[in-house]
Amino acid sequence: MQDGSFNLLNKSLPYAKSHHLVLSYDRQLSAFMRLKIESYAQFIYHAGVDGGKQNTFSMLNQGANFGFITPDTLIATGKGRNLGLELTFEHFLNKGFYFLYTASLFDSKYQGSDEVWRNSAFNGNYVTNLLIGKEWNLGKKQGKGSRFTLSADLKTTLAGGQRYTPSDVVANPSSPGNFKQEYDYNNAFTKQFSDYSRTDIKLAFRINGKKITQEWAIDAQNIFDQQNIYSKKFNKATGEKSFTYQTGRLIIPQYRIIF
Repeated sequence: MQDGSFNLLNKSLPYAKSHHLVLSYDRQLSAFMRLKIESYAQFIYHAGVDGGKQNTFSMLNQGANFGFITPDTLIATGKGRNLGLELTFEHFLNKGFYFLYTASLFDSKYQGSDEVWRNSAFNGNYVTNLLIGKEWNLGKKQGKGSRFTLSADLKTTLAGGQRYTPSDVVANPSSPGNFKQEYDYNNAFTKQFSDYSRTDIKLAFRINGKKITQEWAIDAQNIFDQQNIYSKKFNKATGEKSFTYQTGRLIIPQYRIIF
């Protein structure tokens, strides 16, 4: 206010709350293998939405990127709904071999103050992961293990792309010669980046001592150099849209001492 005072408009805003329903099947297939299937439903209420006008804003979408824009006044009438099915298939470490496979199918929706159900910013629809590894004992055994160990690990991830809101480029009347983006909020989060894909491989050699263990490793991240989109960017001077990408192929040599 002009006199220097201020009002805490959202001080009495209640916490967001939710109801959870889970149905799970968990079976030990053998001494070293496990299967788990789980379905879930989450119903969120009292989520913060714009209290000044009806629009698509919801606090449930905050955290999808580094931007954090909040209306002056919030009301707790927003809703959210997450439905999903998850699969876990696991082989515990045995004779130096292990793997873990997980898959998730889900649907994430929300309501802003306009009370229209839409995709949330996090509705990628699916995620799948595979982790597999093998260890080989080299040389003569000493005590409970071998003096030398060679290991190889592979991890791969495939996931649905992040959601975003479509926009058009128009002239900016408040800044002649420049451009601005006008977002189509009626179609909020209807667009989706390309699927995320990444595969990592790690090779390691260990010398197992009585007091310390030394390890040399090569960690090859994103070995196929997949160009995964990180975010969209916009040039105000030219009106051009482009993408910022996540880290490409990265080779990291490692050495560590384990006490």
